[in-house]
Amino acid sequence: MSAKTTIIDFTVTQGGLTEQLLAVTIFNEKKYLEDNLQEILSSINKNLNALKMLDAALLEKLGACTGNILEDKDLINTLTETKIKSKEVEAAVSFAIERQKEINIERMEYKAVAQMGSVL
Repeated sequence: MSAKTTIIDFTVTQGGLTEQLLAVTIFNEKKYLEDNLQEILSSINKNLNALKMLDAALLEKLGACTGNILEDKDLINTLTETKIKSKEVEAAVSFAIERQKEINIERMEYKAVAQMGSVL
């Protein structure tokens, strides 16, 4: 019987179903928006992970440093590099968040369709 019918999982909330239907609607109507949103979310995650790795590497170098910290050129270079990359990552994340807001505004055009579909 399940081969001839569509099985619907009713454990999802109406809000969750609305978001799923919104994603499907956007995918069919304006695929580039959904693609851009996925790229932005991926970019944000990559940048945040890169920032965590830089912080971890810096802490590791600080922990391994013996003697005067100011005389350790490798540590100072790592600190400078981390600072520069940190600013780059922050700028990239800031840009991605702004772009995500713009995409969400465009997605809201179809919110009523997704809400009606979730009600049905």
